[in-house]
Amino acid sequence: VALSDGMGQGYVAYKESKLTLDVLSQLVKNGISLKDTINTVNALLKIKNQGDMYTTLDLFDFNLMSSRLKVIKYGAYESYLIRNQRIDTLKSHSLPIGMSSRLKMLSYDMKIQENDLFVIVSDGVGEHFLSILENVLLMNIHEMASFLYQKAFSKKDLDDMTIIVVKVICRD
Repeated sequence: VALSDGMGQGYVAYKESKLTLDVLSQLVKNGISLKDTINTVNALLKIKNQGDMYTTLDLFDFNLMSSRLKVIKYGAYESYLIRNQRIDTLKSHSLPIGMSSRLKMLSYDMKIQENDLFVIVSDGVGEHFLSILENVLLMNIHEMASFLYQKAFSKKDLDDMTIIVVKVICRD
């Protein structure tokens, strides 16, 4: 699962984030490692934009065979893990993609459990999003996604917004 938010506004920011996700998707589909994929996308944006445009990147790499998750965040807004009615915040500790020639690959590595919920958002949700999230702990995933969008949208300024909700379900 990946989310990219172009820094800036309008169509140009959209094109940069779309390019980031398109190239990322194609490289991963062709078996390129995540580290090499991210370095390639970073170099492409750096060359293409001459340092004028960057994109955030949230990448959630689920390994369903080992029940593990690697979360990679570059300049991205907070993401959230909801487990057993508790919210943990996953923060970015690095620059956006395309800003620096060399990226440090910092990631969270964790064991996933049945019924874990991951909420991945762009910064357009606003700074009060965590308090909104605290009101949805007992909702099902469909109600949660709808509620989060409606509440975040009602506080929205003029920025775009993306909300992704992922639930871990065991299937035998």
